[in-house]
Amino acid sequence: GGVEQARAPLTELLAKLGFTVDRIFSHHGILGDGEANDTQGFIAHSEHDVVLAYRGTENVWDLVTDLTTDHVPFIHEVLLPQLQGPHPKRLVIAGHSLGGAIATGALAYLLQSIDFAASPHNVLFVTIGQPRFGNQHFRQWVDSELGRLRKLGKCYAARIVHDHDGVPLVPPKHMSYEHMADLHLLTEAGDLLVSPGLRLGRAERLSEYIQDHNPTLYLQLLRSAM
Repeated sequence: GGVEQARAPLTELLAKLGFTVDRIFSHHGILGDGEANDTQGFIAHSEHDVVLAYRGTENVWDLVTDLTTDHVPFIHEVLLPQLQGPHPKRLVIAGHSLGGAIATGALAYLLQSIDFAASPHNVLFVTIGQPRFGNQHFRQWVDSELGRLRKLGKCYAARIVHDHDGVPLVPPKHMSYEHMADLHLLTEAGDLLVSPGLRLGRAERLSEYIQDHNPTLYLQLLRSAM
C-alpha cells in the first residue's frame, strides 16, 4: 500500500501480484454534452487467471454515452487465446463506474463467444458503482446465462454498490435501462450485505450520492468487509 506504490506503473503493480500485462487500452466515447470520454482498461494473465478490467471515468453524471466496440479486437487478439488451452482458467471481468457498464457489455460478448459450460474455465464478474446498462431483454438473457453457469459452479457475479452511490441510479429505469447480477450492498460500517431483495435507500444529502461513488472509499470499505 501507500502513495508511492499507487504511483507505480500498472505493469509493475500487477507483476507484484503475479500477473503479466498483455494489453493496456483506452475505450473512447462521447458524453451526452459532446465531451470526449476516455475509459482505460487492461488485459492481464497469471498461471490461473485471465483479467479484463475497466477503470471508471471522472465524468459519470451525463451517461448518454456513445460506447464504441474498440475493445472487441483486443478481446479476440489478446484475451481469447489465453482461454484456448486445456488448463482451467478463471476469467475475471471487472470495472468501476462507467467501466462497470463497459465490463457488462464485454461479459455479454464473451458469454456469446465461449461455451463456458463445456469449457474447463469459470467466470468471476464484479462491478463497483456501475450505472444501469441494457434493457429488460438484455438483463434477462445475461442473468439467465449467469444463473445457468452458477448452477454448474462455474460463475459468480456481484454488483457492489456503496450505500448511497448515485451512479447506479442512472440512467433512470423509466428510460428502460436495468441492472443485472445480484446487488451486494457495501455499508458505511464496512459490512457487505447480499440478498436478492436488497434495495438502495435515499441519501439525506445530495453530496452523499457523489461522495459514496469515490473508488478510494470503496477500496477502504471492501478491506474492512474482508
